[in-house]
Amino acid sequence: ENLIGQRLLLMKDVAAYKWQHQLAVEDPEREVVVLAAAIQDGLRVGLTTDSSADFFQIQMAAGKEIQTYWIAHWSGGAAKPERIPDLAVEIRPKLLQLGEQITSAVAQTSVVDRRQFLSALEVEGLSKQSKAQIYDAFAALDYYPDRLTQILDSGFLRIGTTGDYAPFSLKADGATEFSGVDIELARDLASALGVKPVFVQTSWPTLMADLQSGKFDIAMGGISRTLE
Repeated sequence: ENLIGQRLLLMKDVAAYKWQHQLAVEDPEREVVVLAAAIQDGLRVGLTTDSSADFFQIQMAAGKEIQTYWIAHWSGGAAKPERIPDLAVEIRPKLLQLGEQITSAVAQTSVVDRRQFLSALEVEGLSKQSKAQIYDAFAALDYYPDRLTQILDSGFLRIGTTGDYAPFSLKADGATEFSGVDIELARDLASALGVKPVFVQTSWPTLMADLQSGKFDIAMGGISRTLE
C-alpha cells in the first residue's frame, strides 16, 4: 500500500506538467498503452487479467482525480510549483518502476488491514471513495491456478527468446520483430492454443532466471535440455 501511495503522490508532478503545457488530464491513447502494459506485467506473477485490469484502472482513475484537483488549485490562483519535472524523462520512468514494484509486492501479500491500507493513501486530492475503491480492487485480486490456464484465459503465450542465434532466433539491429525457425514454431504453437504470441527479449545468462521469475511462459530459440 505504501508503493501505491508513492505512485499517487507523483500525480501532483504529472498535474503540474500538464498544467504548464496546457495538456488535458484525460489521455485515452496513453491510458490504453499503460493499462495493457500493466496487465502484461500482472501475468508475470499470475494475476488474472480481469482482476489486474480493475486494480490498475481504479488507480488510473484515482490519479486523474488528483491531477484534476491540483490543476483546479493552481488555476484558481494558488502558488504554482517551484520546480516542474519533465513528464517523459523524469516522471513516467518512476511511475513505470513503481507499477512493477506494486505488481511484485501484491503477489507477496496475502492479507492487509483495511485501516492500515487506507492510511497509506493519505494523498491530497484523493477522495475517501477512491481510497476505498483501490482497497476493494486490491482485496479482489485473483490468481491463475496454473500456467496453462493463464495462457488460455489471458489469450497470450509469452515466449522468451534471445534473438542472437540464427537460424533459430534472430532480431537484427533496428528490427522490431524476431525471425527464425523457432520463432515460426512459436507462432504455430500459439495458433494451436488459440492465443496471441508475445515475444520477450532475454539473454543466455539470464534465461533460466527470467523463466523462473515469470517474465515469460516458455523459452525458445535453439535451446537444448540437459539431464540436470
